Amino acid sequence: MTAEEIMSSPPIVVQVSDNVERAAGLMLEHRIGCVPVMTADGTVAGIITQSDFARKPECVPFSTFRHPYVLGHWLPPEHAEAIFQQARLMKVQDIMTARPVTVAAGATLEQTLALLLKHEINHLPVMRGDKLVGVVSRFDLLKLMLEKGCP
Repeated sequence: MTAEEIMSSPPIVVQVSDNVERAAGLMLEHRIGCVPVMTADGTVAGIITQSDFARKPECVPFSTFRHPYVLGHWLPPEHAEAIFQQARLMKVQDIMTARPVTVAAGATLEQTLALLLKHEINHLPVMRGDKLVGVVSRFDLLKLMLEKGCP
């Protein structure tokens, strides 16, 4: 079985020039956990995932203090609403993960799973040459288990 056989396709994408609100809207509308970010010439520039909107609390550099990190900003809780208001105008390139890990369409299920685990990620853009053809997510692996009748 290959990445192409288990991927979700066609991929729902945003352009580098799109704003974060558009990315969030597409993710909600299509009930997906990521959107690849494309350049004007059709290459994959990055990826935005659910965790890019609000990460788990992280340590403030050079400190043991843990603080929430939302949309690229350290966030005092009383400022959450203002950050999300500003986010509507932010460009996707401001919060995307640039040069995401990708998988070839012909990669085996084992190779695909190994990439997800090695890089501790949940989504892999699937490439046929330099063309984006789909996305494999951990959710796709759960669907595969049910389809194949795994106990």
